[in-house]
Parts: sequence; C-alpha cells; structure tokens
Amino acid sequence: ELEESEGHDIEGEVGEWNSQEKGMKSMTLSDRPLTKIPIKRAALSHDCILCQGKVEQGEEIWPVIKQGGASLNPGGRKVSAHAWCHLQCAKDAVGGGELVPPVCPHWLKKGSCGYGELCFYLHPVEGLEELRKQLPDRKRIGSWKRSKLRNSSKVGSFRRWLLDHFSLDELAAGTGILDIAGGKGELAFELANLNKLPTTVVDPRPLELSSYRRKLLYSIYWRNPLMHMYIDPSVSADSQPVSPTHLRLFFDAPLLSHVLQHEEKEGQEWQEFFTSSVRRSKEFVWTTKGLKPSSEETADHLYPRQKARQEDDAGAPSMTEEGGSQEEASKSGDGEEIEDAAEALRVLRSCSILVGMHPDQAVGDMVDYALALRKPFACVPCCVYWKEFPRRKRGDGKMVRTYEDLVEWLKAKDPNIQEDVLDFEGKNRVLWWRPPELSR
Repeated sequence: ELEESEGHDIEGEVGEWNSQEKGMKSMTLSDRPLTKIPIKRAALSHDCILCQGKVEQGEEIWPVIKQGGASLNPGGRKVSAHAWCHLQCAKDAVGGGELVPPVCPHWLKKGSCGYGELCFYLHPVEGLEELRKQLPDRKRIGSWKRSKLRNSSKVGSFRRWLLDHFSLDELAAGTGILDIAGGKGELAFELANLNKLPTTVVDPRPLELSSYRRKLLYSIYWRNPLMHMYIDPSVSADSQPVSPTHLRLFFDAPLLSHVLQHEEKEGQEWQEFFTSSVRRSKEFVWTTKGLKPSSEETADHLYPRQKARQEDDAGAPSMTEEGGSQEEASKSGDGEEIEDAAEALRVLRSCSILVGMHPDQAVGDMVDYALALRKPFACVPCCVYWKEFPRRKRGDGKMVRTYEDLVEWLKAKDPNIQEDVLDFEGKNRVLWWRPPELSR
C-alpha cells in the first residue's frame, strides 16, 4: 500500500510469505509474520541478470545493482536501479563476502519509511544528500513545470487518518460514509472492503474498481505488517469484494438546496430533480481538460483507455437484452448505483460523515452541507478553480486564487474547523470538523 512500485517490488516478497505452506492468497492476518526476515523469494518467474538463467517462482532472490543504475522509462517514471537475481548468484558475485541490501528508496527520498524496522532495505543516517544527488531528475509536466507526484498510497494515508480520528461506530452510523467526488472509487473500496464500513460515492463519473479488486486478490494491502492494524481482522484475500454504492450526481449547490428542502422522501419535486440530475451527470466524461459534456470536441481529449472503450462500444449491438441502449450499459461503471430517488435522499441526509480526497470543485459545497446538517467532515482540498468561483472572497475582500487562500477560506466557515497534515507529498492538508455536540 505504501508505493509498492518504488523499490518494494512485487517480484520480491518477504521469505515465509510466499512459501508453499502459507500461500499469500490464503493467509489471514494472524498468519502473517510480524518480524523481519532478511531473505526474499520470487513472486514471479523472471531472468537472472547474473547467470542469464530463469529465476523460478518461490526461489530465494537478492537485489543487485544494474549496469547504469537507476533511470527513467519512456513515460518518465523511475526504473529501479537494481534487479532480482538468484541468491546463490549474488553470493558468488561477491566472492563469499557479505551481502548488503540497497538503500530503501522511501528512506532515500523522504528520510522516512512506513515499513520501519521491518524494511528489507537499509536506512542509513549519514550520507543521504550525496546519495540523493545520484538519483535521476524527475519528470516535469505542464507549462508550469510542476514536479510529477505519484497518486499511489495517498488514499491509504487518508483512510488510516480517518480511522485514527473517528471511531468505527461513528463512521458506520446511519447510512454510512459519503465519499464526495470519489473518482474511480478507491477510497470507498478500501473503506468498504478493508474496514467493512458502508460507503457511498457521490460523483458523476462511473466507478472503476478492477485494479483495487486485484490488489485485494493478491494481498497487496497486507504487504506492510505495520498496516495490519488498519484492516479488519476478518478480511483476507479470499474475501468476496464488495462494491460501494454510487450516486451519479454532481455534489453542487442545486443538489444541496433540494436535499435540505426536502425531508420527505416521496416529494414529486425531489423525484423530478433527482431523475434529471442523474441523466445530466451521465452526459459528462472525464477528459484531459477535466470533466466535460460528451461531444465531438471532448472526444479529442479523452484518455487512451476511454477512447478504446468508446471504440469497443461503437462495435457493440445498439440495444441490450433488457432494451436499454448499449451506451447507457457501458457507462454504468462498477459501483452499485442508487437509482431510487427516495433511497438517494435517505443516504444523503442520514450519512455518518462526509469525506473528500481532493474533491476539487465540490469542496466548498461539501463543507457547507456538513455544517448545515451538523455532520462531521474531513476533506483534503486540492485545485482552486478560481475562474469557476469568482465570488469566493477572503476576509480582506480579495478573490480566492491560491491554494493557501482556499484553505483559509474553508477554515473561516467555522472556528472549530481543524487542520492536520497527511504523510504524502503534494496537497496533503486535511481539514476536519466534528460538531461540538458529538465531540468525544
């Protein structure tokens, strides 16, 4: 869960974890060792760079420095400086000398590592700056030349923070957690599957959960023993994945106005608003320019995966067996969509807490809604979108235009809003609030 692609390779897992007696997939939390084992075994078969032979799955392996060291692949991501070879080949290469693990990439990059003393790699105290100078330059993107930051592990960090600050009973109360602008559904999937907490995503985009199901299947969430305390003990890789519920809606001012006005579930006005809002949401697609209405113009800005999906849809039959259009079926996503207006209103009004990991344009309405209904919230603000919200003003009357402005503008909504910092790079400030009457 902690950036497994940067150095803590899937190819090499801690010794006993991949043994025939304890296959990783069938292990439960009580089976997983909590002590460091200094030998790794291959999770996948691959070539040994020393003897050119095949390293079979389950064989003992050791990392050796590749010729040329670390580099960047064509996509701009760092390629590990070492490769995994046979343990015996590594011993032969040093002529019987001591095998020394490489420096931990997390320690080298941040000066800290979530694996702690259990980490296979070295955590040197001295000489870090000299080692960092040997790293390749990171890819720059955008006209402002901003450093490219990874999204991996950010959601996990936020989920653990939630579990540290709110009890399971608090989070599971009512209809459960509302994940505002939850995107593909990563946070909701982890809360629903790793912590068995009812969670609903409110986002116009369809959910895409396949990669998170694979992480559950292959026990990626359990790779770091220090993280086991944040996972329900009854959950294992054999557990049947649960899909979070999904409201295909924009979390904006019109929605909040209708929800706050209509306490009754049977109102015709709410029914009509909900139906039209869901229909409108399904007309939008996520592009390289943000969330835009689907059209020929936006088709030029789709991501490659979306273009491939559209091409597949174009060659499919125009009608489904149930009589609906193929286009509507393809847009349904992986979540359990709530299509009943009365149920949608119940979920929105009876939630336990509102959470948002980089909720973008929805962050202001999210805070307003939580304060109005006296619901706890926790959000990690990100983009400002100052052109879309010209009426946002700071205390001195100036427009909210920077990230710092946005944070201060949100905190000014209630004097009891608190701030904390999450353990990842980038926009990592979390604002949270619990109604005084619910404070522990």
